Amino acid sequence: ELTHDPETKARFVQEARAASALDHNNVCTIFEIGETDDGQMFIAMACYEGETLKDRLDRGPLPLDEAMSMAQDIARGLAKAHEQEIVHRDIKPANIFITRDGLVKILDFGLAKLSTATQVTKVGSTLGTVAYMSPEQAQGGDSDHRTDLWCLGSVLYEMVTGRTPFQGDHEPAVIYAILHEQPDPVTGLRTGVPMELERLIDRCLEKAPAARYQTAEDLVSDLGRVQQPSATELRSKVIPPKTPLRRRRPWVVVGGGLAAVLVVLGLIWSLNVGNVRGLLTGGDDHAPIRSLAVLPFNNLMADAEQDYFVDGLHESLLTELSKIGSLRIISRTSAMYYRDTDKSIPEIARELDVDALVEGSVLRVDNRVRINAQLIRGSNDEHLWAEDYDRDLTDILNLLSEVARTIAGEIQVALTPRQQERLTTERTIDPDVYEAYLRGLHHLHKFTERDALEGRRFFEQVIAADPNFARAHAALGGIDIVSCILGGEPVQDLFASARAAALRVLELDPDLGVAHTILGFVELYFNWDWAAAEREFQQALALDPTDGDALHGLASVKIVYGQYDESVELVMRACKYDPYSYLRNVAVWVSLMFAREHQRVITEVEQWRAFSGNTHEGWYFIFNAYFALGRDEDAMVELRHSTAGRDSVAALVMEKAFADQGILGAVQVNAEYLADLSQHEALNPLSIAAYFARAGDEDQTFVWLDKIIEGRVLTVYFLHQSAFDPYRADHRFVDLMRQIGFPESDGD
Repeated sequence: ELTHDPETKARFVQEARAASALDHNNVCTIFEIGETDDGQMFIAMACYEGETLKDRLDRGPLPLDEAMSMAQDIARGLAKAHEQEIVHRDIKPANIFITRDGLVKILDFGLAKLSTATQVTKVGSTLGTVAYMSPEQAQGGDSDHRTDLWCLGSVLYEMVTGRTPFQGDHEPAVIYAILHEQPDPVTGLRTGVPMELERLIDRCLEKAPAARYQTAEDLVSDLGRVQQPSATELRSKVIPPKTPLRRRRPWVVVGGGLAAVLVVLGLIWSLNVGNVRGLLTGGDDHAPIRSLAVLPFNNLMADAEQDYFVDGLHESLLTELSKIGSLRIISRTSAMYYRDTDKSIPEIARELDVDALVEGSVLRVDNRVRINAQLIRGSNDEHLWAEDYDRDLTDILNLLSEVARTIAGEIQVALTPRQQERLTTERTIDPDVYEAYLRGLHHLHKFTERDALEGRRFFEQVIAADPNFARAHAALGGIDIVSCILGGEPVQDLFASARAAALRVLELDPDLGVAHTILGFVELYFNWDWAAAEREFQQALALDPTDGDALHGLASVKIVYGQYDESVELVMRACKYDPYSYLRNVAVWVSLMFAREHQRVITEVEQWRAFSGNTHEGWYFIFNAYFALGRDEDAMVELRHSTAGRDSVAALVMEKAFADQGILGAVQVNAEYLADLSQHEALNPLSIAAYFARAGDEDQTFVWLDKIIEGRVLTVYFLHQSAFDPYRADHRFVDLMRQIGFPESDGD
């Protein structure tokens, strides 16, 4: 009946003929588009023997290698279609055919546009399509080739996990999930899934088309880079849904004539993470509490868009608790690993090596906020204290201080007069200003260039509205440092801005240690004033011993002085506060690398990879370790993850060099590739020099070392790595170290 309308019929014929022109191994061949004598439209297409992907999935999820290979084939077929400006619009398992020979064919190209009139009605009518709809389709908006990439992401998710990414009891519920919710991570639904595959799927399922893959070719390329699963991973199991052990009671809220009942929904995802550092301890049921973790707060608003607000309050409470110097507080990054976990309190306490945990929930109605907090002993799940706080949002800072004071009192931690004063200072804030601040924090933690720009916008709004909000100035300084690390330009202006922000913080709140941390990084990265950097980091730690960034920065200063053992001790201490942080673990690898603890580097990186599921992470450090130990085959395995190794042509050249000349030849190829690439991209000259140094190319090593001062390399202390050991007696290297200002009596 859809072809009765002349315009619809004409469009159908036009698109079907366009689809018939596609000639690709992964697209179903169309032989003819015609019309019977009685006006019935028909399409004649190739007959294949086999089954649809839908039939295959009815038997369960696919082996990981098969799923990734099939996704590549589908993406190749889409790439061919998109090249001819043909969009499928209805990629789903029922439209993917697997022949008996294992070929993957996309069916029904060009037909989906006919189905735009399909109405969402009762369960089962269009659920097969609705479950794979993109947000723009669900909203009835325009769709393009990026819609197909969303749908393919949904199909790949189902191939890996055996379930669609967005669930619901009826179609409107599924559409709501597509528009407003995030899918459960695939690594939490199936063991052995590489982390890079999860990130790839997440990118396909970005709500905004601009945030997804922009071409099918890019998706094909990234699928090819995913490390092929090991035999163990191929036998991985889908994790059955579990009911969380930690349930929240529903709240009944009455205010301003408004009554609302908000029920916490049980979540089924378990992260199944263990402490990467093996922090397993026993527990004394009556021992004093000297360490604490605050678990992510529950969002009682039934609105995922409010997660930034709930997470911001969680972080703000951690900030208040950090003022209690005698308590070891687990940082936000590691605490967030336990969002929605079904692990028991004793399990979490053992993994984080803490004496107690705080659970909480947040409910916001207009400008009123209610926080429920509970203190629980880690060893035996004993509830020590619970309290409800209901305040106006203008009073939120005082509320958080009160929670921190109460916790300190319950665990009988003695507060110094100064700590008591810092936790009792009365402060009010405009709700709109505080909301903008929390939104800025949300972007700050994502550590991307785009989020740095967004975060800066929010923090500048906050400061314009409330110039005396010290933490907003501190956050703006943090954004400046992040922008520098991510390659933002001009570096001089960013560091000047960071310094100005930190000095303003100290004017407003001299006890805010993060200001000294920012100043420390300005001195370390830009001014190369090691003594000044050390003073700032020490001052920061005197105010907040749990400041992982300050510990990281001070460890870098110790590297400058050649005090490698002290550097390792500092970064290991930082990991004690933040065991699941990738950045903290990288700092451990860095310090161990400078200490020439090559076997420990290998052990630490492999331990992290086992934890994260990403077999590429830390490749540079483990490559350097294998290279230094003379384990050339292992070093080459890691070098394949380098920039040259990710370029198909350069990778072939590098492989030939390895076959002909060994690891030195392969490293030389990588160095030359980076040198050529630097003509078009801003690359770190110190890194290029390190590769030439390993290859034994003395001339090129010093060509690139000479660029360090002019390029104002941030991590100039990487000159201490073992790659440069053969050149340390060379007068050119000695002069370079002196020009930079390295101490004469360093540890080399």
